[in-house]
Amino acid sequence: MAQYPNSKLLDRPEPGLIKWSPNPRDDNFYMSTYNIEFTYDWSPGYPGLVAIGTASGTINILNVNDSTNHYLEQRLKFTRFCQAIAFNTSTLLAVGLERVRNDQCLQIWDISRLTDIKPNNASWPSLDGSILGDAVHRYEPATTVSSTKFFEDSPQTLVVGIKNQGIRIYDLRDPNGAVINYQTKCNNNLAIDYVDSNYFASSSLDRPGIVIWDRRATSSRHSSSPSYLEVVDTDGLPWGAALSLDRAIDINPSNVPDRGSLVRSIRFCRDHRGLLAVLSRTGQLRVLETTKEFVSMDRHYEKSPELLEARNSYELDMSFTKGDRKHDQIVSFDWVTLNSPTVTPRALFDATQYPEVMGSLLVDDALKHTPLFGNEKKSVATIISQVLELLPPETDVVSDFEAEDPLLQSFTETTTTAGKILTLRKYNRKTSQSQDSSRHSGTPGESLDKTPSDATGSGIGLVSNQQAHENLLATTLNTKGFAKEAQVVLDHVMLLRSKEKYLFDYAANINIASDDPWLKDLWLWVARASSAAYDDAMVAQGVDYSFLGVVPIWTKDLGHQGMSRLAHGSALPDDGVWERGLQRISNVKLGEPSRCKIETTRPARRDAAMRVCEWGKKSTDSECKDYAKVPASEKNSSSFTRGAARALFEGDLTEAVNILKTASSEYPELLFVSLALQLIGRGDKSLPKERLDFDDGVASKTDPYLRAISSLIATNNWEMIANQESLPLRERTYIALRHFDDDKLTQWLDDELKKAIETGDIEGIVLTGITDNLVDIFAKYIEKYNDIQTATLVLSICSPRYINDYRCTVWRNAYRAYLQRHKAFLQRTKFEVESTKKSKHAGVPTIKHPSRQIALRCVYCDAEYELASKVGVGGSAPSTSTAQAQTQGHTNPLMATSINAGVSCPNCGRHLPRCVVCLEVVGIPRSDKPELSLDPQARLAAKFPTFCLKCDHVLHLDHARQWFMRHAECPVPECRCRCNFKANPELNYH
Repeated sequence: MAQYPNSKLLDRPEPGLIKWSPNPRDDNFYMSTYNIEFTYDWSPGYPGLVAIGTASGTINILNVNDSTNHYLEQRLKFTRFCQAIAFNTSTLLAVGLERVRNDQCLQIWDISRLTDIKPNNASWPSLDGSILGDAVHRYEPATTVSSTKFFEDSPQTLVVGIKNQGIRIYDLRDPNGAVINYQTKCNNNLAIDYVDSNYFASSSLDRPGIVIWDRRATSSRHSSSPSYLEVVDTDGLPWGAALSLDRAIDINPSNVPDRGSLVRSIRFCRDHRGLLAVLSRTGQLRVLETTKEFVSMDRHYEKSPELLEARNSYELDMSFTKGDRKHDQIVSFDWVTLNSPTVTPRALFDATQYPEVMGSLLVDDALKHTPLFGNEKKSVATIISQVLELLPPETDVVSDFEAEDPLLQSFTETTTTAGKILTLRKYNRKTSQSQDSSRHSGTPGESLDKTPSDATGSGIGLVSNQQAHENLLATTLNTKGFAKEAQVVLDHVMLLRSKEKYLFDYAANINIASDDPWLKDLWLWVARASSAAYDDAMVAQGVDYSFLGVVPIWTKDLGHQGMSRLAHGSALPDDGVWERGLQRISNVKLGEPSRCKIETTRPARRDAAMRVCEWGKKSTDSECKDYAKVPASEKNSSSFTRGAARALFEGDLTEAVNILKTASSEYPELLFVSLALQLIGRGDKSLPKERLDFDDGVASKTDPYLRAISSLIATNNWEMIANQESLPLRERTYIALRHFDDDKLTQWLDDELKKAIETGDIEGIVLTGITDNLVDIFAKYIEKYNDIQTATLVLSICSPRYINDYRCTVWRNAYRAYLQRHKAFLQRTKFEVESTKKSKHAGVPTIKHPSRQIALRCVYCDAEYELASKVGVGGSAPSTSTAQAQTQGHTNPLMATSINAGVSCPNCGRHLPRCVVCLEVVGIPRSDKPELSLDPQARLAAKFPTFCLKCDHVLHLDHARQWFMRHAECPVPECRCRCNFKANPELNYH
């Protein structure tokens, strides 16, 4: 703190660089630059809402979940420092201010005035133009409020630290304004125990101790137990205190600055009672475990304050005592907010820090059963030195002993990710067949590399199409014996697909995801929907119908952000406008017969919905080509029965018979099916059809299409086929659209949509399109399979252009962060650029442009390097800084040359940085003359410098490659930056 000249900043605790969101649904934290001139706090009740108090007393409220930069600015009557700021769990915001004579210094606002939105909602309207109004409560005139916090179990109660006076507890519900006072100088760094809100801690500026208070200690002593009163009277414990620690942190006079708070931060854990951490000015982070002192039942008072005792303390960074770590110490921390308190705490650290981090635990284990006294005592110093010399384990802690080595030859020969996954599934099928068939009768190993309908149950009995998808993905999740290299592929499918350009080229995506027939079918639908929407072909009557599914078309539902699909100034369409628009985009002429076989009041909706079902469906010729590519050992009759069934679904009986006749030469059993269909076609249509007995037990258990044909021959009941869940959803939806009346169709679509959302069935895109309901489907899909990549890519087509759901933003940010930490910088940049283009609405991107990430600036004078503007072309007068540089150039004739060559800054004249390996200035000819090298790669790499984004040190590119082939840390000796850090070393980073 000594480097900050303004002493007013020393009167309050630092807000810290990091504060984790108190809402477990927000898996993120707020991190700022090291600027102690403001304080901030999260809102527990409104995810993403942050309030910031500035040095001028202005209160800024912003929503980090919003895609805009809008924020609310609340100014005060008198300009002064904002010392503390805190939200309660509802709608109150308390602000503690510096002392002035004519105004209260504790002011409380009600943020519900901003909007009437419900708490915990995923979205929040823009704060632009909002007004907070006057404070609803005002307290503490002419005093300085150094810290404040609300109690979560009592949102109308808050504790306030008053400079040089003490701590006060206010109950905002009390009309008389009664308060509880505790006389103490420990009025900073207020922190409340979230598990037991009776206790809260505080510290002072000039002492290394902390005090934990019990708010049950009121002004009256009558409700207190005799044991508590005895400690207060005899031991000098302050009234209201439960525990007083005079030295909560260690003090080394050589490391402590002259000014500033000795205790930097105090924070309680949200998951464990009495667990708090204290951070000192010198970087010491100590975790204290407190518990209640034992009191017998006969001396226990129900409403009496209770004493605490410190049971254990833990040091999280033993190297804080080193004086040379001034710039490499802990400056901020926070507890992570988890959904479940049962998760075991853990720490991640570098292997070189193993003795430092694990030293205390290793020493404790080594001395646990070692005699320290008597004849058998051993040297403690020797044991400790031996323990600290231990190296971290070099082998994998977790290994699969059943893994086969070497890898399958087909796996190593395959270059695509899809091919490798298919190879592993074939390996799974091979190993499954060698096991006991009774134990593995339900394995999905047979359903490999087939269409969704084929994968429903080859040899295992018919299951639902969605269950078949789960079975297919489970083959690589539950199988043991994969080699480590194969497991790396399975663990990083998203990264490998992104490097294969899994983005917005839908034709490429179909091939990249060919290992998953359901994903392949999804991208086929998206590709056809995108083609249909090209050049506003899906815009009619002022309505944009692009990427709508069957349900939105049938129910006239444009979603929560439906106005964005309407032309400027258009109103929501009525039924007539909706029908005419669908008729236009379907190119249906007046009087042309509809494809549906039932009377309906919505013919245009049915035709458009059936068109949506056909998007991405393979043609008969395409099916024949695919069948010809299948190896002879894997061929079966499913391709022919699928083609025949689809012809029947579309009402073309002749085509179905011809397909089965063609297949009968290779599969004679299909000849009888074709004969049965011919008999149905020749029957007298005026006579009622006789319904035959259809035995589920005898029907086909391996081919869903053959089962559907058999069911139709026997019963002529289209409802039975529409409810046959082993068929793909698009086929069943098409049947329902052709044969169900309006009311029955509405109910059927509603039921199927609910099933798709509950199971996360991505086939449901046919029902939903890329709309709000698809977000619900993807939410369950991600929960099951963790595939945020596909969800993000699909939803980026319409979000946030037509979809306003915060989950889309969360998945997008998670995918960006995933690519970033795996050093897929090119893939991340391409995704951001292409998704921003996809978000254009009326020619304007709806995704906020990221801030400029690259700028050419001088590291010495921080001036932008714009050489063209400095030369003075066209008679423009040079700037003062340029004139100064030119004056220096007259003194040093090499200066002007280096400036014109781009080596020196035109503003201050300093040259480019030096390479930290060879210590030569980058950008000028080198002494080792790499341009004469015979290696073209060496000549090319020598031309470019590279730099670390963390430590800003510069290297020649060839020197960087040579250095980081053997090292991970920066070449500068005093810099411990891990420039070459790899999130997953087993991956081949490029």
